[in-house]
Amino acid sequence: MYSLFAWRYFKAKKSTNAINIISWICIVAMVVGTAALILVLSVFNGFEGLVKSLYASFYTDLKISPASGKTLSLSAEQLQQLRQVKGIRSFALVVEEKAILQNGDNQAIVHLKGVDNNYETTTTVNRHIYSGKFGIGNEQQPMLY
Repeated sequence: MYSLFAWRYFKAKKSTNAINIISWICIVAMVVGTAALILVLSVFNGFEGLVKSLYASFYTDLKISPASGKTLSLSAEQLQQLRQVKGIRSFALVVEEKAILQNGDNQAIVHLKGVDNNYETTTTVNRHIYSGKFGIGNEQQPMLY
């Protein structure tokens, strides 16, 4: 029954009827708005894939983190058990934390990341280095850049 009333306004006999004009303007506005929304969401969906592919080099396939707190303590025996699990090619121990970097009056929030020697084999970050080489040094003499 309601559709009969709506149809009546779209097919009014007078072309100058204000309700008829307003109805058509509303339909056109909804069509344009819906088309724009679909277009924008499609573009953002494509950008999501691009961004994920760019950052995939810096992150591993699997990340193990503590259920609560900031650190996860592993014994030498647990690390040996991880090495023996089939399907694990390599793993790296990583410490990450936000820090504040200050130089005179300038301050910046940075992500500080400490990695071990296996980090190069678990990520492909070394492929993205254009100048210099990937290296972390050792416990006695860390590599400084």
